[in-house]
Amino acid sequence: MLNEYLTQFLQHLKYERNLSPHTLRNYASDLEQFGDYLFRVESVRTFPSSRSTG
Repeated sequence: MLNEYLTQFLQHLKYERNLSPHTLRNYASDLEQFGDYLFRVESVRTFPSSRSTG
């Protein structure tokens, strides 16, 4: 689930924001490290939905 969100975010940065390959690589690396931390320390498995279901 997290991978899907991260992939979509990185695609947004690439195609909509037109960021450089170096920036994208660094974002991906930082997000991967942060995700590893969340899994290890906080036992986070999914992100809560930020969309209203109203």
